[in-house]
Amino acid sequence: MSDISVPDKFGCAARKMSDPTTTTIRDTRGLAVALVLLAFIICMPSLTFACSCMAYPEDEAKAVAIAFARADVIFLGTVSAVKSKRFRPLAVRDATFDVLSVWKGQIGRNLTVVRAAIGVLACGYKFRKSGNYLVFANWDAEQEILWTNMCELTREQSKAQGLIRELDKLKESEP
Repeated sequence: MSDISVPDKFGCAARKMSDPTTTTIRDTRGLAVALVLLAFIICMPSLTFACSCMAYPEDEAKAVAIAFARADVIFLGTVSAVKSKRFRPLAVRDATFDVLSVWKGQIGRNLTVVRAAIGVLACGYKFRKSGNYLVFANWDAEQEILWTNMCELTREQSKAQGLIRELDKLKESEP
């Protein structure tokens, strides 16, 4: 018995319905596909979650101390231009800054370019033209450019006031 007649919700007409105890090939194929996808997600975390960041402590003073030690350059600046380009193997965005303040590193006050990958999976950071940012960046000598990403403490100035206060304290305590 593979089909059962079942009246519709009003009891007017009968429609055929498959016996729930029988399994079709389509049902088995769907289950197999689901299991393969699940295995892929579990076994290939680097592909499914490409961006993985070190967590900074919640205490801003400790977070800034760690980020200060890691970064080659820390500055506050206004984005004057943003240019997207293809840079193998990633698409990148170069942001040109007018530098307002410097806490670490030797950089010019005008036309400092910081490169960031495009996209969350590449840990990219999206700078907006005319935006003010606190930037923690590292120098790539081979490419002769500064790099940052969303794993650093780089933030819009409006969201970085506590970090800026901690950087000022750190700068004042230096000999």
